[in-house]
Amino acid sequence: MRKYIIALPIILSGCISSNPIKPEDLSHNYFDTGRSVGYKIQSQNLEYDIKVAAQCDSNKQKYSFSFIDKSSGQRAYQPQWSFFFNGEKDYRSSKEYDEAEYLNKATNVQVARYLGSSKYSQKVDLSAPELLNLPTLCKDKYTQIQKDSAKRRKQRMEKDAELVASVKKSTGLEPMFSDSNQKNFNELVYSFQTNGFAQHQNKFVWTEDGDYKVSQVLDGKLMLTSYSTRLPPITIITNLPAIEGQFWSSISRAPLKFVGVTNYTTVLGATKQTVVFQQL
Repeated sequence: MRKYIIALPIILSGCISSNPIKPEDLSHNYFDTGRSVGYKIQSQNLEYDIKVAAQCDSNKQKYSFSFIDKSSGQRAYQPQWSFFFNGEKDYRSSKEYDEAEYLNKATNVQVARYLGSSKYSQKVDLSAPELLNLPTLCKDKYTQIQKDSAKRRKQRMEKDAELVASVKKSTGLEPMFSDSNQKNFNELVYSFQTNGFAQHQNKFVWTEDGDYKVSQVLDGKLMLTSYSTRLPPITIITNLPAIEGQFWSSISRAPLKFVGVTNYTTVLGATKQTVVFQQL
């Protein structure tokens, strides 16, 4: 409160008045974070900045009001200020609303500081046409997000197609899948367990780690194991140097050919299965 002792008397001295004030320096500053849009409302007569935001990365947009600490830029912790919508104090702990609720509240937005004994300072009117236009801006942002996502997906598919064509030409092998050939080890093994694996033999795929790490470095091959006891170990035929505990992605980004499933004998003499790939 100390840093606002000069600015706040205009509000506190007016607590006997029922008429809200609208400071001359009140500003509504637009922001766009990429996934959300909104306005930061500022005035020297306010102890906090006010953030009115719309989350736009879903077709069901959500709108929120919050007090923001002026020094840290973070949401204020237990501010002694309250929101009033259409003259009524808002008691909801979460100030998140759907579009219809938001538009109803945004027509008349005020804030006031709690003075104790159920009394509040003179209200500050934050209402502005910009707030009512926020749903339109959010829908436009959602449309742009969808377009950008589709563009990235198309670029990724084109890049994948070029990589697949290059490997097919150099090895004569076919890709493992007709769509994306970027799979993590956990997904692949779950797929083999669920749908079988014979149809994928002698085909290639680009792999991501999942939770598989190198557990044994053997002559001409590496064994990788998962934290899940339900997933068998993976053996990769390769001459690349490695150390136990490494992720495969830190050793190579090259595609792998799926060789098949084979048995191996543990140090205790038990027979176990392992999923075998060969580095291309």
